[in-house]
Order: sequence, then C-alpha cells, then structure tokens
Amino acid sequence: MIGLEHRLSGSKYVHGHMRNGVGTKTYVAWHGMRRRCFDPNNPKYPVYGGRGITVCDRWSEFSVFLADMGECPNGKTLDRIDVNGNYEPSNCRWATPEEQQNNRRDNVFITHLGETLTIAQWSRKTGLAHETIRRRFLRGAPTDQIMEPAHKPKTHCPHGHVLDEANTALKKGGYRVCRICHRAANAALKLRRKAIEAKDK
Repeated sequence: MIGLEHRLSGSKYVHGHMRNGVGTKTYVAWHGMRRRCFDPNNPKYPVYGGRGITVCDRWSEFSVFLADMGECPNGKTLDRIDVNGNYEPSNCRWATPEEQQNNRRDNVFITHLGETLTIAQWSRKTGLAHETIRRRFLRGAPTDQIMEPAHKPKTHCPHGHVLDEANTALKKGGYRVCRICHRAANAALKLRRKAIEAKDK
C-alpha cells in the first residue's frame, strides 16, 4: 500500500504539500483516494476498493498525480467522471459539490423536451419541489405530467369566461378575477341597492 502511510520523507516534503504535518487540499485528496481504494480499515473502503474501484499505477506517486491534475481549486474536490470507473487521469476532475451531487450512482435522470437532468436539477430549473418530482416519477407519470406546475394557472373562470390578459384583473392579495363577472356582480349590486332605496321611499 504505497503512499498510505504518513512518512517524514518523500514527495509530500519535496513538493511542499505537507506543512507542519498537515497536508494541502491536493495532497489530502490524493491520500484519501488511495485509502478509500486500498485500506480495508477505511470506512469508505466497501463502496470503493470493496467493489473493485482502484487507483492507476501512475498515481502511486503524489508528484505524478499533481502533474496530471494540478492544484485543487477552491470549492472543489476530486471526482470520478464515471462513478463506476477507476481513479485515473482520463476519469478524474476537480468538481464542485453540485457537480458531484449530480454524478452520484443513485441519481435518477429524467428526459423532458430533449433535455436530461437529475431530479435535483429539474427541481432547480422548474421551481417544483424535489419530492413532488420524485413522487410523480415513482408513480409512473409521463414526463409532461411530472413537470406540470404544482398549481396550474386557471384558464377560465367558473362561468366559462376566458381568463386572458384583457379579461383578468389583479385584486388585493394577489388573486385574479374575471373582469366580465366582476362587472356583472357590480351591476347586480347596484340594482339591488336601487331596489332597496325605492322600497324605502
């Protein structure tokens, strides 16, 4: 298990990636990668080395890993592009937490209007709750129904009038009313008032 032990000599000092016994982000990423794949005592070994994920021989030396990957950028960590593939130059990148979340083995992908995204991505894109999309997907709903707004805007009022821009008034509280019905209600109210006034005379 070359490279698993913290030694007092070697590439970690030569390349300046161990300072006062603490590794830089790049060194920690390399060291953690190897422990996940080669150390049966590592808590994450069962889902990495335990299922056949390994590290290429080329990256047994930190200096070569550094030359291939460069320094770890702020806000990113080491990620495998193919989550079932090994740690090797062609399959690794520095990725943001969101990119890594979208690259999980247990992600569900949904294709809608020619675009394929995870549930989390569709949630951000449509504004629908993650659980709403997931529940509709598990129910077997077609994709157009999965992506329907939770509350579809009404197209007609209860009396059948079209609620287009010309026939819609926005009242206090943010709710919409049918202008035709609103005018009719006001006219009926005026007639009732006149009838009451005439009766009182």
